[in-house]
Parts: sequence; structure tokens; C-alpha cells
Amino acid sequence: MHQVLVFFSKAIPLLAMMFAMGSHFAFSQQDSGLSGETELFRQAIEKFRGASRITMADDDDFSLRRWESPNVKVEIGVVLEWNAEKLFLVRPNDGKERSFASSRVLSIEPVWDNPLATQLHELYSKQRWADAIALGPRILGGKSEYPSMLRWQQKMLLAELVECRCAMGNWEKGAVLFHSLALATESIPPLFAAAVPIPWSDATLIADRKKLHALSVDWLREQNEHVKLMAASWLLDSEQQQDAKETLELLAKQSKNVLVAKYAEAQLWRLSPPQDLATKRVSRCYSIRDSLLLPLQAGPTTLLAERFYQANERELALGEYLRVATMHSEHYRLASHAAKQASTLLREGSRLTEAEMLEKLYRK
Repeated sequence: MHQVLVFFSKAIPLLAMMFAMGSHFAFSQQDSGLSGETELFRQAIEKFRGASRITMADDDDFSLRRWESPNVKVEIGVVLEWNAEKLFLVRPNDGKERSFASSRVLSIEPVWDNPLATQLHELYSKQRWADAIALGPRILGGKSEYPSMLRWQQKMLLAELVECRCAMGNWEKGAVLFHSLALATESIPPLFAAAVPIPWSDATLIADRKKLHALSVDWLREQNEHVKLMAASWLLDSEQQQDAKETLELLAKQSKNVLVAKYAEAQLWRLSPPQDLATKRVSRCYSIRDSLLLPLQAGPTTLLAERFYQANERELALGEYLRVATMHSEHYRLASHAAKQASTLLREGSRLTEAEMLEKLYRK
């Protein structure tokens, strides 16, 4: 426990450092060169409309399980395909296509397939949830104006629309959208699968919980593991709790999908006494969270923060809330909630300067 407390004593200095750098990633980055374009690259540009900017972690260090700055590699190239296992890429000086493990992909900035896709992504990035949702049918689905749009970009936009629905409190519709994403292909990149709409915070406002429970009862019987994870997570607070618990335990032990297995175990933390998590099981909790790709850690970290707070472990809770607020701003819903909670804890401890820094960031 002493090591854990020492770990979090560094949280505030890190917060200041991140604000000074103007980024929620305090990484050292290495950009790949763009000189000497090959014929293969030019052909790929013509066929796939443009090159993307992909941020990837090193093979042996893909999460911030330490408050250090791991090397992060930035690749510029044309994405040919992206599934749960591999991202296939042609870089400017490549004579053949390359592949990278999807588990290394931290973020991607694509050149979008069409102007409507560009617009939808911009609306999502600006938290204009309703406008993004309204635009969705013109790009995705049976009435799409761009039916030949790149599949991986369709998945990316669909994952963003799931987040939009949940941010507006429409969890049932968000879950239905994610169900479509999960069944549209058997191979969802981890970065998109992290959009699975499951409860990571007790503060989650859900107006349609009964509808969500009714859908989840049916979804629990489906074969797709992402769908089973989503259904079991929602049924943990229902009359089907035992079935949900058994499903999550099975996924945690047997699923070969890292996200599904780790998220299933993390969801089971909701059934454990908060004090137990904050003392006897804290090392295991951190091990599960830190074994995930960094962008996948926001949900489990939020849940840990809430449980630590309920156990009256204020410093531990503060550290986790700050981690979400400063390192996961792309998860706006979770990050904004974490920022509010962290600000409250900082003010309770008379740490007004740090609280004001955090509040200023989220006012922007």
C-alpha cells in the first residue's frame, strides 16, 4: 500500500507538467520520414484517397503503467485494412505493405473518405452530439450517400456515434448502435471496441434502464463476446444478476480477446466491497487496468476512482480521477466527470491552485 500511495503522491506534479505541455499525452514521439515516395505508396494514395497519421506504442511498453514517458512512434501511411489483430499499412518509402499489431495503436488521424465523414468527425470532436447523430444516416446504413466508404472508417464513425448517444444519456440507442458495430464484423479493432457502452460510473444517468435490461436479456444469449460483455454488465444490477455474474466470470477466464477478458473482470469489481478493492485487491486491480492499451484504460480507471472514494481513500480516488481527466480527454464523458470529482477533492484538501488549473482546462 505504501508503494501505491507514493505512486499517487506524484499525481499533482504530473498534472502541472501535462498542462504546461498542452497535451494529455506526455510522450516522446518519433515521426517516420516522408521522403522517397514509392510507386506502391502513390497507387495506395490514389485508391484509398489519402494517408493517415497513426500513433503507436512500442512493442514492449504500450500503456502508462508508470508515470514515465515511453517512446511512441508516429507513422504516416495509407491504411489498407484494420481489424482486431492487425493494421495493414503502406508508408511513403515502402516497397511492400506492412502490418502492425492493433494492440499497439493508440490513435489514428485519417484523411477521411468523403466530406460528410469529415464533418461528422468534427462535430463529434467538438462534442456537438446531436448534430453528429443527425448526420449519421447520410453516411452510414442502407441510405448512405457513400456506400463504398472504407470499412474501417465506417467502424470508426459508428464507434463515435455510440459515444454521442451515451453522452446525451441515450444509453439504449447507444447499445443498439454498438450491437450493430459488433455484429457488422467479427473483428473490431480494440480502439473501437473500447466504445462498448457499459457502466463505469455510479453517476451515470440512464433514463431507459428498463429497455436496456430487456435488450440485454436477449443479448446475453448471443455468441458475440462484445455483445455478451455489454449485456452482462447492464444486468449486474437486475434480477438476472447471477446469470450476468457467471457470464462475466466466464469471459474473464476464457476469452482470448484481451479487451473482453479484462473489461469483464473489471466489471466484476462492482460486486466487491469498496474497502476490499482499496486494500486486499488493489494490486490485482492495477495489474488488470495497466495491462490494457492506454486508450482502453479510461473506464476501469473511473470505476477504481469511484470505489476508492466510497472506501474513503480520498488520495487514491484523487489520483485515479486525475489520471482520467488528464490522460483520457478523448473520452469526454468520463473525463469531464472525473475532472469534476477531482476538483471537488482538491478543494476539500485546500489545494485550490491545482483545482483551478483543472477547472480551467475543462472550461476550454
